[in-house]
Order: sequence, then C-alpha cells, then structure tokens
Amino acid sequence: MRLCGGLLTVLFMHYSISRFSFTPVSMVIRHSRKPRVSGIRTSPPKKYSLSAMQHPPLTITIGIPAYNEEENIAPLIEALKTQKTTHGQIAEIIVISDGSADRTAERVRSLFNEHIQLIVWERREGLNRAQNKILAEANGDILVILNADVLPANDMFIQEIIDPIINDARVGLVSADMIAAKPLGAFEKIIANSYAFKNRTYKALRDQDNIYLCHGQARAFSRAFYMQMKWPDEFPEDAYSYIMCLRKGFAFRFVHSAQVLFRCPQNLSDHLRQSCRFIDGKERLTQSFNSSLIRAYYHIPLWLFLRELGKSLAKHPLLTTAYLFIMVFVRMSGWRPSHASKYEISKSSKKVLV
Repeated sequence: MRLCGGLLTVLFMHYSISRFSFTPVSMVIRHSRKPRVSGIRTSPPKKYSLSAMQHPPLTITIGIPAYNEEENIAPLIEALKTQKTTHGQIAEIIVISDGSADRTAERVRSLFNEHIQLIVWERREGLNRAQNKILAEANGDILVILNADVLPANDMFIQEIIDPIINDARVGLVSADMIAAKPLGAFEKIIANSYAFKNRTYKALRDQDNIYLCHGQARAFSRAFYMQMKWPDEFPEDAYSYIMCLRKGFAFRFVHSAQVLFRCPQNLSDHLRQSCRFIDGKERLTQSFNSSLIRAYYHIPLWLFLRELGKSLAKHPLLTTAYLFIMVFVRMSGWRPSHASKYEISKSSKKVLV
C-alpha cells in the first residue's frame, strides 16, 4: 500500500500519458535524393455525400513511407491486395523507400503489381518529407497513409476508414483504431497492457475527437484536405495533421471498426525511443504554436486518468504497476530525439506477425 501511495504521488506530478486498402499501369521505380495556429475555423464545408456526387468510381491512393521495413512491407502490400471496397477502388499504392539500408525496395519490387509506384531515395529525408512526396504524387479522391509496420485487421479496413469521408464532406481526416498484436515476451506484455489502458482513456475523451486518437499509423485524408496539407520537418506528423484538419475547417473522425494490427516494443530501449518522441513532439508544438491551444488539445482530466488507471490496476495489478515504474523512468530519463522526423526506429516493433 505504501508503494502504491508513492506511485500515485508521482503520478499526480507526471500524469500526462505517453502514446505510445487495381487498375493496370506499370510499376514505376524512381531514385531521388513555423506555421502558427491562432484558432479553429468554425464554419466547415456544407455537408453532402461524396459518393452521390461522383459518377466515376471513387479512386483511393494508398501511401506508405518506409524506412528499413523489409520485415513487414511485403505482408502489408499483400494484405492491401485483398481489401474489399464497395464505394471505390484502389487505384495506386505509392511506396517511398526513405534511404533504407535493408531490402525494403527489393521486397516491393518482388511484388510486381501494376498499381504499385516505388520511389527510392538513396539518402534518408525523414517521415515528414516522405509523406509530403506522397501528397505530391497522389491522384486519388481519398488518400490513405499507412505506416509500413502495421497490417489491416480484416479485408474491410480500407472501406471502413474511408466511409466517413464518403458520407460527409466536412470530414477531412479519419484515424483507425490500433490493435496490439499478441505479446511475445514479458516486457511487451507490460507495454501492450499499458496501451490498452491508455486507449480506453483516449476513447472516453471528448467524444473520441481528440489528438491522441489521431494515430499516425493509419489515417485517411479527403482530397480537399490533403491538397492543402504539408508537413514541416520539425513537428510530430500525426498531431500536426489533427491540428491542421481543425484549423482548415474540416472535421476529424475516429473509426473503431477500421482496425490495424501493430506490435508493441519488446524492450526498454525501443519503448524509450517511442515514448520520448511523443514527449518531444508535444514540447515542440507547445513552444512553436499557441501554447494554450496545444495544452487544451492534450488535456486529460485527472479524474478520467485515475478512473482508467484504477480499472487497469484492478484487472492487471502486476502489469500495471510495472508500467508505472517504466513511465516514471521515461519521464526522468530526459532523453530526446535529435530530429522530429528522422528519428531512430524501434526495431523490435517492425514485424507484426511471427
């Protein structure tokens, strides 16, 4: 009891939570080498049905930025080939190999498909620039950007994530739900349990319209929004897309039925990298944007945090207590990434299925 009391005292001081889907054309392989948020526009575009206004089938572009993703890039593309869409068709898959030193590009070439466009950068430019290149190359009515280290949970994922955009033009950005793959070891089990606890907290926050649920691993963008979008190098790309969506007068949607699988870090160093990137990204946004607005985006009521923490402690006391120690260690480590979009990857989370 004394130990739990001490932990709760620390948590009152550090209770912010760290975050942890074809028409023929030939495969193309190419080699190439601070805004301020002052508020949110409150007059979004008039609601209408995109599917009702489109006479040709809706086209979907999928963009995948990849850096050393040889483990999962082929399974991901194969899974995308089996996706079922009732209100559109996947017209192209754009893969950016961003300075990969492994066989990422080779894996993509081995999957020759007339829908795939592979762009190879010899030098690493970073996630934000890779996504900007995807924006420039995309032709679809809807753009879905996926991390290369996830897998669709089922064959309806693409349809589920684009439905809000099809049904309402006010929607500019849609995020999927993240499902942790079955843990392979004790440490990963601790992190997977913590993710479940945090995800429950986020889903109970502001009717699921919040910055925490804008998962960078899997998002859909309306053409109206992505044509206005560009990521600066210095900001976390997931949070930045949420902020710009609201600022430009679009609505954000989180779709629980659109699910992707991901793997949690399997060791402390990889978890430290992921968690400290989140902390650093929040600090960069607070320093460069309207700080009160950023704090409001990230605010989690203490009562909500403690309620979900209590549930997690009651259900998984050992796993949750272990994570509390890890969380305090992360906060006290002081480690920060040297670059917002060219960070060191967490290698143990790169292979979803084993």
